[in-house]
Amino acid sequence: ETLEEGEEEAKMLKYSPNKFMKYMDTSMEKFFYQREYTLKNFNFYLQVLTSQYKAEEAKKVISKMVTLGISPDSESYNHLVTVHAKLGELDKVEEFIAMAN
Repeated sequence: ETLEEGEEEAKMLKYSPNKFMKYMDTSMEKFFYQREYTLKNFNFYLQVLTSQYKAEEAKKVISKMVTLGISPDSESYNHLVTVHAKLGELDKVEEFIAMAN
């Protein structure tokens, strides 16, 4: 079976991770249903929230991480900076850049 020109690219776009993340369920309970509370998983969760422009939820995730004894890293704060920048909230961008340092 051969793919027509452009069909392969269309399939890749259909299943691209960024597009997939935009439609993921972002409830914390469902996201962590069979995942451990690790820095890596929290950063992935923050990436999903960022792709869906969910800034307030992302801030709550940082608080949850700290409560669980998981220290947010530069990637964690980068997701907060990104989502607030996408929303045009530059004052919050500066706030999270300062927190990351």
